Amino acid sequence: MRRQFLFVLLALFLISAFSAQETLAQEALPGEKPPSGIFPLTLVLEGAEHVRGGVWQPDWPPELPPDAFKALSGEVSRASIEGEDFSLTLSFVSGGLPETFPFMLNGRMTQVSLVYNDAMEIQELTIAGEDIYRMEILESRDFFPVLVRGSRLDSWYFIYFSRGVNEIREAWYDEEGNFLGAYVFSLTKIGKHRRIRAVKDFSGAEGGTEFYYGSRGFCTEVSGPDGLYKVLYFREDLPRYWKRDEVQDFQGTGNFSLQWDERGLLVRITGERENNPVDYRYEYTLDERGNWIERRETRLIPHLGLLIPSPGTTFKRVLEYK
Repeated sequence: MRRQFLFVLLALFLISAFSAQETLAQEALPGEKPPSGIFPLTLVLEGAEHVRGGVWQPDWPPELPPDAFKALSGEVSRASIEGEDFSLTLSFVSGGLPETFPFMLNGRMTQVSLVYNDAMEIQELTIAGEDIYRMEILESRDFFPVLVRGSRLDSWYFIYFSRGVNEIREAWYDEEGNFLGAYVFSLTKIGKHRRIRAVKDFSGAEGGTEFYYGSRGFCTEVSGPDGLYKVLYFREDLPRYWKRDEVQDFQGTGNFSLQWDERGLLVRITGERENNPVDYRYEYTLDERGNWIERRETRLIPHLGLLIPSPGTTFKRVLEYK
C-alpha cells in the first residue's frame, strides 16, 4: 500500500507540481509567507550531511559567536551554548553522525534532532523553531529520502524527493493529496561533494535563496528574500570580513571585521552597524584543553570623543569530549 501511494505521489509531482507553480505565485502577495507552513526540507538534510565541515553560515544572527561550536583542541561529542534567551546544541552519535545541530531556516534559528535506523540512515527528524515539525522517512534510496511524512500542530504533510546529478526536486502535499508547493535545488561540485548552489521556490513565497561556496566547501554568500550575506574567511572556517544587508531587521545590517588571535579565539569585532561605529572586545574563560567555556563581551561606545566601555552579551558553553 505504501509503495502504491509513492507512485501516486510521483505522478502528482510530475503532472501537477510545476504546472501549479505560476498560479500559486500569482495568488501570493509580495513577500507573503506561504500559509501552508512548508519549508525546503532538503536544506536541512544538506546541513546534516555536511555538519562536520562547520555549522556556521553568513546568515546567522550577528550576536551568536561564529565559533560557537568550534573546538580548538580535542574532539567534541557534544557542545551546548547558552545566551540570554536561547540554548543551542551540536552533538554526535557514536558513529560520528550528527544527532542534534542548530540550523538557520527561513531566517530563523532552529534546532534539528535526528534518529537513525540500524543501517545508520536518517529515520526521523524533529525541527524545533517557531513551530515544531516531526518528520518520518518512509522511503529512501542511496541514503537520501524519497518519501517523507511530516506533521506540524494538527497538519500532516507528505514530501516527495527526486534527486539527479545536477538537481534535487522536492514537492509538498497535504494529507488529502493537495499540492502545497515545491522547491528545485541546483547542485554544484565542490571537491568530492555536490553542494546546493541555488533554490527555486514554487511555494508562492516571493523570491528564492542562492548559496555560494568557496573551493574548500565553506559557504561564502547567502542571498534571498531576507537579505544578502557575504563573508571572506581568514583561515580554516573562521570569518574575517562579514557583510550583512538585512531586509526586515535593520539591526543586523552592517560591515564587520573580525580579529582572531594566534590561538584561534575571536578577540575583536570592528566596523559599522546601523550607520554607527562598532568596536567589541572579548575575554574568555578556558577549560583544561584550551577551549573557551565562557565569552564576555565589552562594547566601546563613542561619546564626546571618548570610547566608553559597556558590558555586552555573555555566552557560556558546555563541552563534552570523546
